[in-house]
Amino acid sequence: MFPVENRLERVLLFGLPAMIVLLGCGASFLTIRAILQLLNFLIAWGCASIPLAVLVGHCALDED
Repeated sequence: MFPVENRLERVLLFGLPAMIVLLGCGASFLTIRAILQLLNFLIAWGCASIPLAVLVGHCALDED
């Protein structure tokens, strides 16, 4: 494996998988109701943010 020189690359290679594992372990302690509320919030956030991002991107690209 190549040596990792950039700090961001190190964080992404080692920190991100560790964060995913820790979140999975933490989610195992939640009740099913809390998990469903969290998923409901994430779905609503995604449904609201994607059209907003498209609108902002369209307006930003429309400027010359």
